[in-house]
Amino acid sequence: MVLYLRPGSAVWQVRYKLFDRRWHCVTTRQRQLEGAKRVACEIYDRARFREEEGLPQRTKRFDVIARECIKALEREIEQGIRRETNRDYIRATNNYLIPYFGKFMLANITIDRVRHYEQWRNEKMGRVPISSTLCLANPQCALPLRPQQDHPGQLSRRPLCRSG
Repeated sequence: MVLYLRPGSAVWQVRYKLFDRRWHCVTTRQRQLEGAKRVACEIYDRARFREEEGLPQRTKRFDVIARECIKALEREIEQGIRRETNRDYIRATNNYLIPYFGKFMLANITIDRVRHYEQWRNEKMGRVPISSTLCLANPQCALPLRPQQDHPGQLSRRPLCRSG
């Protein structure tokens, strides 16, 4: 673990390596060295805990991941892969998922939040959707809310529901 000051900054930064052998850099938000040392140890301890539990070191907002998924779906459309289905996924993502979940950190989306979303979506649609629509407009189906099996702590970028 290394504490350092960036040029032109009075705030201490910490750089550390985990078992992934990559450097991780984080601000301590401390201007005093003693406070920075204490905070740096806490940051490192939390990072080790997340690593041991298979949790991501950094989380992203839902809308960032959603837009990455949309780009991947658009590339598939350009290649002629599942054009209509992918357009439906993009439409559901833009009309329902991003407006509701967009500002949430992905790690903070709970089952209760998904239940509340389902009520919100039904009100927005003005009806209870049929099962094929549910698959498109559900975050469990239309966007990656499950960890990849081959990369623990990372999220799948593929929709979970695919018809056709």
